[in-house]
Amino acid sequence: MVLISGSRIRDGLDRVQEGGAAFIEAVVDREVARKVALESSRGTFERLAEREGTARQDGEYFMLAGDMDGYPLIEHLCRELKTVINEQGSHITGLESWHPNEAWIQRYRGAGAGITVHKDLRRYRLLIAVFTVKGTATFTVCQNRAGDAEAVWEAGPGSLVLLRGPELGGVDDGRPLHAVGAPGHGERISVSFRMNGRWGSRAAA
Repeated sequence: MVLISGSRIRDGLDRVQEGGAAFIEAVVDREVARKVALESSRGTFERLAEREGTARQDGEYFMLAGDMDGYPLIEHLCRELKTVINEQGSHITGLESWHPNEAWIQRYRGAGAGITVHKDLRRYRLLIAVFTVKGTATFTVCQNRAGDAEAVWEAGPGSLVLLRGPELGGVDDGRPLHAVGAPGHGERISVSFRMNGRWGSRAAA
């Protein structure tokens, strides 16, 4: 098993249903996170669009879809996360059928990196799961577009942020406003798993 505690993920899913977002430390062992970061570094990164809606973005990404050929650790992490969430979230409408079909690998470097206040796109249904596999950054759940904080977390290697997507728990939307800060030092790499309801899109959020 890669994931440390399915029961802790269940608690996180309950918090997502109630409040839209949850943070769980040490879901993945730091050595596993390091290996996933090394595997991720083989990818061909491209720049995020400078603007996505009202949000400013400064970072790089590449996207894997379907079977995620050539990235066995990321594929294994995706498969195991799906199994845990289908089981531990079966009491929440929709999660028994959550099947992530995209992995977004994002890399942030420098003091100006990150993403300002935004919501993830509606096409990502039910749940978005974001692992930090290298570096640290502040993750803020916001009350409004001005960025007033509702919750602030320091996402480090092995941590997991869970975000509500449309239709989770039978709610039409409920996506939380959030922002991602610059890396604490060096670079930060995250791996997020998403269920794209419009297969084939390459839009980032």
